Amino acid sequence: MEDARMPIAQHLIELRSRVIICLVAVVVAMIVAYILYPNVFLPILRAPLDTIQGEESTNRFVLRHPWLTGLKEYYQNSVREAAGGEPAPGQSGPVRLKFTGLTSPIVVRLKVSLVIGMLLAIPVIFYELWAFISVGLRARERRLVFVYGPASLLLFMLGASVAYFVVLPLGTMVLLLSGVSQQMDPILTINEYAPLVMWLLFGFGVIFQMPLVALFLTKLGILSPQKLRQGRRYAILGIFVLAAIFTPPDMFTQVAMALPMWALYEFSILLSHLAVRKKEQA
Repeated sequence: MEDARMPIAQHLIELRSRVIICLVAVVVAMIVAYILYPNVFLPILRAPLDTIQGEESTNRFVLRHPWLTGLKEYYQNSVREAAGGEPAPGQSGPVRLKFTGLTSPIVVRLKVSLVIGMLLAIPVIFYELWAFISVGLRARERRLVFVYGPASLLLFMLGASVAYFVVLPLGTMVLLLSGVSQQMDPILTINEYAPLVMWLLFGFGVIFQMPLVALFLTKLGILSPQKLRQGRRYAILGIFVLAAIFTPPDMFTQVAMALPMWALYEFSILLSHLAVRKKEQA
């Protein structure tokens, strides 16, 4: 009996040691992110807002792209037109992030540093996870991990990039102009702005995993192109519900998130169809 329990005990000890290594990596990365937050990560968070305001001189991380330059010019012209050619009230300078609670700046800094620390520690986490589970995998399953792992990471980065370079600058401009057109002054707080940016980046990164998940489930025989087509109407409803959860309560950002999700769902049907056809040919 004692010998039979040893392998399980050894696995638990190994799991504990690997979890501790992952936690240490996250804490170290979080400390690094906390130190670099004022000069690196806060300007990166502010970049979508500073881009449309033309703050290249104060934020070296301002996004530079021809269509973003046009977006900036459109925003500034719209602000001037809304004020009759003069700066609108509260628009004599760029919109600055503010805070309302005494502890808000430090709390936001800790939260952002934790999220960034987890992202920076992903290589260590993936390695420890792989080292723990690879022993029990077959050769074919290991090949699948080597394919799906990098593909999942690339899709996450692609989704986060779409949110950062497209949805956030465009959504920020639309939301600000909706207030300016009604002669209202924007007051943006860091404790509302930073979580919005993080949620959108994370949400788009997760959403872009949809084709990969559909392909994986199709290979397992759980999904099929027919099932995906039959569930299209319910999927579209769910997509708009998820978009409403992940985004602020305005129609533009919800649609901006729902449309890529819908396109990814249609792409998932295509991938599922190709996987089934390849399986039938084999």
